[in-house]
Amino acid sequence: MGLQYPNINGRAFDFSSIEIVADGQIFTGVSEISYSQTLEPGILRGTSSAKLARTRGEYNAEGSLSMYLEEYQLLRAALGAAFMERSFLITVAYTAIGATLQSDQLIGCRITAVEDSHSAGSDALVKAIILDIMEILEDNTPATSDGLLSF
Repeated sequence: MGLQYPNINGRAFDFSSIEIVADGQIFTGVSEISYSQTLEPGILRGTSSAKLARTRGEYNAEGSLSMYLEEYQLLRAALGAAFMERSFLITVAYTAIGATLQSDQLIGCRITAVEDSHSAGSDALVKAIILDIMEILEDNTPATSDGLLSF
């Protein structure tokens, strides 16, 4: 059965529904988070122009987040020296009144780039962080049959 609308007794998820925990600490000063996973199969064609078969493929996961400067400084301090070499867990939990809790785990996150781009104005300073992710579990469900890596 699909979702029933209108949803009179609850709310839909919005950005304020998100709780982000990185390396065991809750971070509220996050203005954006994005992550994706892909499984790109290889294609077997032989002498045919049509697909004959496909391989299982190669899994990849990546992400990014934008944090206010003070929050970024807390994350960097928690990761310590050589912070870009450290792997850590990010949990993204979505909660809203009347909605089912959803929790995504970004396993084995490693910072691969930190970007600064600031301009004049009244907006708070933000750091953009690019992440290499080993695996993403959506509601504890792995995307591949050899998922559920442990770090």
